[in-house]
Amino acid sequence: MKTFHWLLLTLVFAGAHAEERGTFTATALPRIGPEDAAIKDLLALYTTPAGEIAYRMETVPTNAPVFDVSFPSPVKSPHAENNTVWCRYFAATTTGKHPAVVMLHHAEGATHLEDFIARKFAGDGLPTLLVQFPYYGKRKPKDKSNAELLEKADMDTLLTILRQGLLDAHRAKDWLRSRSEVDPKRVSILGISLGALAAATIAGVDPDFHRTVLLLGGGDIAAILSSDLPGLQRTRRQYLALAPTVDELRQKLRSVEPLTFAYRVPRGSVLMVNARLDDHIPVACTEKLWKALGEPTILWHDTTHVGMVIHLFDIADLTSAFLGGKPEAPALTTILGTLGGKKK
Repeated sequence: MKTFHWLLLTLVFAGAHAEERGTFTATALPRIGPEDAAIKDLLALYTTPAGEIAYRMETVPTNAPVFDVSFPSPVKSPHAENNTVWCRYFAATTTGKHPAVVMLHHAEGATHLEDFIARKFAGDGLPTLLVQFPYYGKRKPKDKSNAELLEKADMDTLLTILRQGLLDAHRAKDWLRSRSEVDPKRVSILGISLGALAAATIAGVDPDFHRTVLLLGGGDIAAILSSDLPGLQRTRRQYLALAPTVDELRQKLRSVEPLTFAYRVPRGSVLMVNARLDDHIPVACTEKLWKALGEPTILWHDTTHVGMVIHLFDIADLTSAFLGGKPEAPALTTILGTLGGKKK
């Protein structure tokens, strides 16, 4: 009977949303208080006005309610393709108001890992919107002369692209909040690797996310890029070529640095999952972010960055419980007690 119910809902979603067009209300950023005086100029770089934004949603042919969603980016780049934000929406198959998640993906390659987690979340009643970063996938310029645009960009261009990705995540949250099936007060954010760095930053710039999950993230991007770990060699060469010293690189990256905005992330709203043998993110950089976020719950696994995939099922269960839990739900330490891993 449960299988029949799931199939019926899938057919209903597919029929109802073959194509959907509409508008949603985008909220303004930034919100600056007296406590933000030291970084008000950095927050001002994320200025985006409120307004009604058009979106389009189309069914993806699959055996579950999955949709491609697109809407204009709040940042206008020189490349038309990049000015549309493309997302994949994994809808829940249950009725009622649901908590929901904005998901930010890792760098390079396909998003099979994120797709798996998003499908798991949706099956748990946690609709998830996977947001494509600028210049990824459908956002790549069609002109072949721009094939190496990201590799050859100067620092100002790279920073603009990174900030665009963060503002796109903010707008994705507003889209989710507009959905009749979503509880607008319980829209969270989850990021993996590069996505974790971005999620930590936007959660500080925009503290309205309900909860934040950082998988394989850290802080002090300049220290990450200047470390001798093997995982980021190509990226390291690109960024270090744009700044003579690590301190100068750190100064240039302040506007996208998770540590800059960490004090604005609501305490008690964060879960971190990290690898003790991470060959991309130094453990010291993870611990810097952990301390800056008020020492939230952190789960360590004795594996490498890529090796974390062997714990994927446990991590998906844990993060689903954390993001889907109501404020009065059992404490996270209780949830952790039922799963493997090491808690710091």
